[in-house]
Amino acid sequence: MLTGARVTAGFRAALFEAAGRAGMTPGEFALIAAGEKLRASGRDFPGVFSAHERDAARA
Repeated sequence: MLTGARVTAGFRAALFEAAGRAGMTPGEFALIAAGEKLRASGRDFPGVFSAHERDAARA
């Protein structure tokens, strides 16, 4: 996942650090962040993220 994305070294380091602190892979962390952004913009989709996963991403 995320193999086609080109990001700066600083962004990559921040993503990997935050994912590690949350106890998940960078791909999982990115998916949860994307899901939160979609929900915040009013999109609704069933059963992809549990409250526990969203809370873990914010930690």
